[in-house]
Amino acid sequence: MYKAILLSIGTPTTLGIYYEDMSPNEDKLNKASLKEAVYTDKADNESTLENKAPKLIFILRIDGKTSDVLPLLFVSHSLDKKTTYTSLESLLTPEVLSKCSLAECLIDSSFLKENKEIKHILETLSIKDSIDSTYSNQTNSANRPNCIDKGANLENLDTKHNIYFNEKIDSKTNIDFIKLDCSLTKALYLLSYFMPLNAIYYSRGVGSLSAIKLTHVFLHTLALSSDIKIYATNSFYFSQTNEIKAFANMSFYLKPDSKHVVITDSNVKDYIHIAPSNINASNINDSLDLSTLFLPYRLIHDDFLESCTPLYVTPAV
Repeated sequence: MYKAILLSIGTPTTLGIYYEDMSPNEDKLNKASLKEAVYTDKADNESTLENKAPKLIFILRIDGKTSDVLPLLFVSHSLDKKTTYTSLESLLTPEVLSKCSLAECLIDSSFLKENKEIKHILETLSIKDSIDSTYSNQTNSANRPNCIDKGANLENLDTKHNIYFNEKIDSKTNIDFIKLDCSLTKALYLLSYFMPLNAIYYSRGVGSLSAIKLTHVFLHTLALSSDIKIYATNSFYFSQTNEIKAFANMSFYLKPDSKHVVITDSNVKDYIHIAPSNINASNINDSLDLSTLFLPYRLIHDDFLESCTPLYVTPAV
């Protein structure tokens, strides 16, 4: 079963695919963990259950306007297993592809080794991988006994691929993401393998006002037209700082020590405000700086409890 996290608040648009093992053995293990939870401390319970949460196995980042990128994701979602790569090529004309470009396509090496069908697709499409882009799990081994939180120092993160670890990781954990050398069309075809998705978790803002509105329409259309559930949180859940670039020389700021607060329309001004930016203050263009946004390694359902409506700090245009 596959779920996704969508970060579509500016460019690049990032989609992370998460795998949830629903095999009989895993299901028994989950039930055993829940039963054992009655006899253990709450902190240990949460750690055990988080380690069973869906794991990040595929990352796709696409440069381009949100209005051009989201239709491409819809095309991938609509493909069935019988659709050939040539059929997809005929849909994605040069004019369509000229508006977007592939920023990055990554796949978890362990998942790739265990999945013969994915291997076959890579071979069929002549997609090569670049081993030198992997993240070594030997780094920062001293920090592994601790739960790495969203506010962790960057030395504890996979800064190369913008991933943070929201679970306890020990020395046996092997985390290697392989960069795939391919075209955008091939990456979208590979993405279609993980469809249909069971659920999409996303950032409802803050960010580009137009991107937030388009994402809202896109996801609600998808939810109504297919059997997909949607869940939301705010952009600061994915940020390693309390600042996200807004427009011109301004930034959105989150009130200190407010990382786990559920933002609502009624309390948003208590926690988020706009002020002059500390990020590239000399750069007064309207592009968002999304370099501080990280995907979580585990998808924790209970972290997405906010309303599935656009989060506006400034009035919507």
